[in-house]
Amino acid sequence: MDYSNKNNIILELNESNEDKYYPLLVASNNNNIEIVKLLVKYANKNKIILKLNKEIYNGWYPLLKAVSNKNIEMVKLLVEYAKENKIILEINIKNAYGWYPLLSAVHNNTIEIVKLLMAYAKENNIILNLNEKTNNDKWYPLLNAINNNNIEMVKLLMEYANKNNVFLELNNINSNGLYPLLKAINNKNIEMVKLLMEYSNKNNIILELNKKGRYGYYPILKAIDNNDIEMVKLL
Repeated sequence: MDYSNKNNIILELNESNEDKYYPLLVASNNNNIEIVKLLVKYANKNKIILKLNKEIYNGWYPLLKAVSNKNIEMVKLLVEYAKENKIILEINIKNAYGWYPLLSAVHNNTIEIVKLLMAYAKENNIILNLNEKTNNDKWYPLLNAINNNNIEMVKLLMEYANKNNVFLELNNINSNGLYPLLKAINNKNIEMVKLLMEYSNKNNIILELNKKGRYGYYPILKAIDNNDIEMVKLL
């Protein structure tokens, strides 16, 4: 950048190579916040607008990479740059594998990033995808949060769903034979099971108590297998 400045040359920041990689995405992919800051600073100085939503061949883009890398500072930097330049981040776009920012953040257990995404969505009148699944394993945010045994994350998803008139899907089974109730029982998390029941009651959703999941287990069988008498009584 020093050489280009001295010789009045404007560096190209948005052009891609044959694989569609471009500077900002490569820096995000490498998890290099300092290079991202340099690119933002150079772009601002030279009145260049960085392309934030540009995808490569497999659907990755800077925000999704930053979220996937659990890099809160980079996510904040991209959000701030988008605001300053009046760019709307496409925060629901899935890559070739079905991953999108919210799902990736929940999967990684990074609740601060989830809150950042929710705040950004609210400011820009965007409704976040809560039920979209990955292409192969069919993971979705609620199931990921329960798989991580993160009750705070589950409460956050439910609160967001209620505020935005979105109904969380409670009975969807993934490719590994898991669904929210069965996974919560498997984790011996009585509070999580109660939370799922409360949510289902409030939203007139009937939990499928007899659905078989992984290895043929279903809720009461799993609760008994765990020797969890309180769970058996609850069911």
